[in-house]
Amino acid sequence: VFEHVRNEIDGVGDLITSRTMVFGSSRVYFTSSYNDNKQEIEYTTVYYPDENNPRMECSCKLFECEGIPCCHIFNVMKHERMNEIPSSLLMKRWTKSAKSDTQISVHEDNVPNEAIEFA
Repeated sequence: VFEHVRNEIDGVGDLITSRTMVFGSSRVYFTSSYNDNKQEIEYTTVYYPDENNPRMECSCKLFECEGIPCCHIFNVMKHERMNEIPSSLLMKRWTKSAKSDTQISVHEDNVPNEAIEFA
């Protein structure tokens, strides 16, 4: 996971923020990059500032699909001068406490006695 996130952060250097638009309290960033065929691809990232928990959504949908922020989101964080990744972008499954809520229930009548003694 760390390597995937690092690759996304490294990808910020290849991006060009072409324009920014303000809609109420949110800001929309239009970010371009070039693929291997030198074709320009534009992504839209919406930033919803909130003092307690800012949120971001990107048109590439990497966060929704894989649970890690994309380079476009990291680019917006850079423009917004954010020093920390907002908690809205931290999936519990990638944290140290991911297993803390996991509980396994075992019904003794379905488990051999040797397994219970071993536990």
